[in-house]
Amino acid sequence: MSSYRYKITRPLFVVVLFDDQSVEEFSKASRIFNMSFPAWYVIFLPGNYRHNYCHEKSRNLFNVRFNTEMLVTCPHDNIIREWYSLRDNQTETLDLAILKPEGAFSLLTNLSLHYRRKNMHGLVLKTVVVEGSPYIEVEKNGTMSGLFGDVLTELSKIANFTLNTVKFVKEYGRWDEENKIWTGAVGEIAAGRADISISEFSLTSNRLDIIDYIIPIIVSPMHLYIKDPLLYDTKWTGYFKVFDLKVWIFIIVIISIAPSLVSILKMVDNPERGTHRIVSMILENYLEFWGIFCQQGLAEFPYRLSLRLAYFSTFLSAFVVFAAYSGTLISFLTNNFRILPFHSLEELVNDGTYQVIVYKGGSDYDMFAYGNDQLSKKMMKIMKKEKELPSTFLEGILQVCNEQRVTFLASVEMELSLRIKNNNSLCNMVSINSGQIITLAMIMTKNSPFIDLINHYMNQLLYNGIINRLKIKNMKIMKYEGSTYESVSFQSVYPVFGLLKIGFAISICILIIELLFQKIHISFYERRHILLFT
Repeated sequence: MSSYRYKITRPLFVVVLFDDQSVEEFSKASRIFNMSFPAWYVIFLPGNYRHNYCHEKSRNLFNVRFNTEMLVTCPHDNIIREWYSLRDNQTETLDLAILKPEGAFSLLTNLSLHYRRKNMHGLVLKTVVVEGSPYIEVEKNGTMSGLFGDVLTELSKIANFTLNTVKFVKEYGRWDEENKIWTGAVGEIAAGRADISISEFSLTSNRLDIIDYIIPIIVSPMHLYIKDPLLYDTKWTGYFKVFDLKVWIFIIVIISIAPSLVSILKMVDNPERGTHRIVSMILENYLEFWGIFCQQGLAEFPYRLSLRLAYFSTFLSAFVVFAAYSGTLISFLTNNFRILPFHSLEELVNDGTYQVIVYKGGSDYDMFAYGNDQLSKKMMKIMKKEKELPSTFLEGILQVCNEQRVTFLASVEMELSLRIKNNNSLCNMVSINSGQIITLAMIMTKNSPFIDLINHYMNQLLYNGIINRLKIKNMKIMKYEGSTYESVSFQSVYPVFGLLKIGFAISICILIIELLFQKIHISFYERRHILLFT
């Protein structure tokens, strides 16, 4: 086997048997050899055999497996058969072709390998389940629900196998460096105590050395989940961002130039006013034009057509500007933009104020724990202690909801599935795309003889749309129910109330100054009047 390990070509081994001793030697050799690795052609030559090996099905003579490809020809027989085994103590045979005297042969079936061996005849697969998985629920009667449970139920019907849940574990499984063992469900599969785990597992290179993956069902982005910070990006400068800089320049130019032009028109209309009042006239017009842009009217509308056109164009411009500003501002206030503390993994580690949690005993922890890049090392500095990490997705979300400044790195699909199960009763959270993609699949023992058949049927379910239908079935609760609108928060309009408070404060201060000035003035006038009287 070592000579073919690093070669792409799959070998064909031809075995010629001529007596009982050769049969016994090959039987012993097959016990320590991976019989599913090469393709086999076994030829029984005519001879004196104590047993009818070709037709003996009561034992697995050559230790073939379900996925072994072995052709056998028997003496005094012109039929080419394939041998494989569903159970260790029994050999299954199937007639494939008839060998003709001239050396040619005619096929007896045109079915491919997986269509010939499509039935597992009720074989029981030992199953291990991860507790708290959002994709699988096992009822007391043994029936399964959830996305992965429904998929495996469909597979068991098609391939005709049954499941026997032998253990529930709390962790998905990772390599324990201290004890030199695999933990969780991966450890159960690697140790041979279970044949399949129907929970969702992410694909990692180190797991591939000890388990095999079934074709993935879910490909999902990884998000960072934090409690809604309830802060909104409504700054004092935000009210000036409603218009572009060119629009503000246009408004300032109109307010700056128009009063001077109107003052000139008024001076032409009343030359007797003289130039000594030009400054006060311009100031009065500035107040009028400022009032126009604040939707105020004029105390007296001019009678000259030129002045009327000037004021009318100003009113029209102010109306358009005010309408556009009001509409944009309302949209800005009703669509809150949250101030997020970070937007990526790099910003998360640079922020340093949040603790990170991932699955306890999962591949996400190993990704950072054994990573040699700087980001992984920084992530481990803000990672919670391993004993404090959650074992299930629900535990992780509860930590985010109940603790301050905790972020949970997990799959988007898991979060949606959990919200459906809990009727959206979780706390308000914000998800931030981490830029990572996760692939979720079920796992089986390494070199399992049934992995190819199950993957064959998984491809059929994918191409036929059954997997997509099961996804829709399990995600059906999240329906569109029309647009919903949030009330404008106080934080969004705080600058408006801030300006109002400042205006009231300044007005009160000016009122106090005026009252004091008036009191002083009256007192001064009374003293002067008394002096003059005396």
